[in-house]
Amino acid sequence: MSSVAERTIRHMQASEAKDFLVQQVKEQANLEGERLSNLEVRLLYFNQQSALTEEMRQDKELFDASNSSKEYEKKVSQLLENAYKRICQQSPVSKKTWADAIRCLRYDGHYLSVMWDIRPGNKIPKVLVAGFVLLVTAALIVGWLLLRIFGPPKPHVLLAIFLTIVLVKLVFKNPGTRIILWVVRAIFWCISKIEGGNENVSQSD
Repeated sequence: MSSVAERTIRHMQASEAKDFLVQQVKEQANLEGERLSNLEVRLLYFNQQSALTEEMRQDKELFDASNSSKEYEKKVSQLLENAYKRICQQSPVSKKTWADAIRCLRYDGHYLSVMWDIRPGNKIPKVLVAGFVLLVTAALIVGWLLLRIFGPPKPHVLLAIFLTIVLVKLVFKNPGTRIILWVVRAIFWCISKIEGGNENVSQSD
């Protein structure tokens, strides 16, 4: 395991994050017998939002002249996914270092982050999308029925719902909880809109 993976980095720098991920991609390629040229390795350090150095510009032109970016991204994204699975089996420290590296590169246009996002295991199955749409629809219907039966909630009830959402979000951070909270917020928004519409009608009368 690389020395970078052995460290717990509180505030990881972009250079450290790239070094760690590139090392893992290279190790995974060796394990799978996949060939990565020196040029392909150098492109892993590419940043889509930063100005290119002369060396990086030449590397990109050389690569584009004889390679397919789509195939390259497919290969690297698969290596990243397989490397992550391997890392998760090694130790919690290595898994955390990976998460820190991805988080560090998330919002600055780093090529590694882009290829991590398009990895095969990151695709959402269509059945889950359909299920989510049905869940949101059902939740909105239930919210509308509750509003019709019990009337608009009192201000202190709305405040309690809001505080509960904030508290749950702080305590639970897994994807399933985030989906549920999104649905609850949708109901909350729907109720507030209907309540506002009722107030406007009352004032006009």
